[in-house]
Amino acid sequence: AGLSADAISYVETHGTGTPLGDPIEITGLCKAFGDIKQRCPIGSVKSNIGHCEAAAGIAAVTKVLLQLQHGQIAPSLHAQALNPHIDFAATPFVVNQTLCDWQTRIINGKPEPKSAGISSFGAGGSNAHIIIQEWLAVTPQTTNHPALIVLSAKDEAHLQILALNLVNHIAQQQHELALVDLAYTLQVGRVAMAQRLGFMADSIEQVVSVLQAWLDGKANKCRVNRIDPMP
Repeated sequence: AGLSADAISYVETHGTGTPLGDPIEITGLCKAFGDIKQRCPIGSVKSNIGHCEAAAGIAAVTKVLLQLQHGQIAPSLHAQALNPHIDFAATPFVVNQTLCDWQTRIINGKPEPKSAGISSFGAGGSNAHIIIQEWLAVTPQTTNHPALIVLSAKDEAHLQILALNLVNHIAQQQHELALVDLAYTLQVGRVAMAQRLGFMADSIEQVVSVLQAWLDGKANKCRVNRIDPMP
């Protein structure tokens, strides 16, 4: 993943609470993390909801995503008495037992995005470990160049619904959308269907005004065509 161990600020362990399995897992994590400079909190969702068997991995992912969303680390329950076969003081890890804020790591004087490792081990021997990192809003690209806005649907009725949904989506955004990003997603990230609408826009505000005018039945710069599939 291209991250140093110091950048990982939480590990969601497989953590079944077994006398033998947990020490083996912690030993493996210690080898992977090495001599990191900051203690790393760990936990296991199994202490909260039990072992979900085949769904244990997605349960762990869900927990980490919720923690990232709220910026907090949930406690592992029933963990006051730690496994006597694990000397946690000699490891870089600490079992998180109270609800606490997820602290941002500072590395070389710069704040790092919150990153978590997640381990999930299958009964058949398939072991997985993934890293999830928080998304940080970036400053939208600014450009003075117009962009091509395209929408397509199966028919005009659905094209109108799509246009209205886009207008509402833009209105609900809490951060500024970049015109070039919107245009790219509509051109590359959508399936091209028969009924198509297209126009050039200089700004997000113009995208909204042009679409709203078309929805209101007013003549504007939109071009609407139908391209039937080849026989």
